[in-house]
Amino acid sequence: MKVLYLFQRGFMKKLQNIIALTFLISLLILIPSCTFSENEPSFENAIEVSIPTMNFSNMSDVVDTIRYVKLQQPYPDYAYQIDKVLIENDKIYIFDYYTSKALVVYDLEGNFQFSMSHPGQGPSEYLQVQDFLVDDGNIEILDSRERMIIYDSIGTFVRSEKLPFRSQSFTKDNGSYIFQTGKMHNDLGENGESCELIRFNIKTKKTTCIKNVPKDQFMHSFKERNILSKIGEDLLYSTYFNDTIYGITGNNFSYKFILNFGTNTLPKKVFNLPNASFVQFLNENGEKQFHTPHIKGSDNYFITSFRQNGANYLIRNRKKNTQHLLKGSSFNDIDGGFPLHWVHAVNNNEIITVVDPNYILDRMDALRAKEDILTDNEKRFIEFAQTLDINDPQVLIFYRLK
Repeated sequence: MKVLYLFQRGFMKKLQNIIALTFLISLLILIPSCTFSENEPSFENAIEVSIPTMNFSNMSDVVDTIRYVKLQQPYPDYAYQIDKVLIENDKIYIFDYYTSKALVVYDLEGNFQFSMSHPGQGPSEYLQVQDFLVDDGNIEILDSRERMIIYDSIGTFVRSEKLPFRSQSFTKDNGSYIFQTGKMHNDLGENGESCELIRFNIKTKKTTCIKNVPKDQFMHSFKERNILSKIGEDLLYSTYFNDTIYGITGNNFSYKFILNFGTNTLPKKVFNLPNASFVQFLNENGEKQFHTPHIKGSDNYFITSFRQNGANYLIRNRKKNTQHLLKGSSFNDIDGGFPLHWVHAVNNNEIITVVDPNYILDRMDALRAKEDILTDNEKRFIEFAQTLDINDPQVLIFYRLK
């Protein structure tokens, strides 16, 4: 928007110009500012991970010990499915976005703390949860109605914030928020194009487009979760079928990790297929490898996932610069219990998974059917499983990494 100031003679002309200028400045103050800051990512210090040169590890090569914690019965809400898990201030937050639309909170020993469920269309309610985070004890929910709803540490409504865009995930970074819009259209990018990553200041309402949506982006139909994560001091981001994990510093991108799948990667031609044909290709070519980022970690570890005949995990020790590949279906050769099928959260040196008791009971039955002599670890697992009932709440599994 440009202001053209014309110097005219005569009092009335000058007065008119002053009024017009004042009006335009007022408009500029009222309209949320938007800037563009997309830079070419830097390859400096990027880590390339060559998947074909690595072998899949046994669970006992990666995990030292496993412990199980039975969760107390929550009231009045229950998380039937696990959409996102966060650990903050020694509490574990489990959110069911779609079934009960409830957040259930425990301490790390499984003791129930509180629950909240506020679905609806009122000012203190969320229509559909897209994402959530915990910041300074407050629970912040990203709603599908272009709103962020803030509750206090026990789930009492505090306020809501209207957003000038729709998004599917968010995180906090240095006092402002980073929102990922995915396939949701907006005009906040350069030249009115859609912006994929937006930095937004709640107080000033300033938006900065960090990354435009690529013009040739493959518009798949998969729901992406955990693709934008703050791990220690690092802010990491990736998308499905993208072999690169980016680091975000301020408004600048850098390549942090590059996953090289070699000749077993998906051929480029499949990204030109219609969605239905693309999914059919994936189903018929399970041996092909592709990145399905599930970015989790701590100061000590970084984890993401990729597909090849099921889910697989890259687990990297950030202190030792060592890494392992682990199949989600790998046999649990530590205690015969549940394999590392899901990575819901990482707390220090432990991966945390939340499972229904039937999975534990099924593994107990399988161990009991063994003809071999049970190990001490297998016996301890069975002793725990015997305390469970099929109708019990979920179980926390802590896999302590080596």
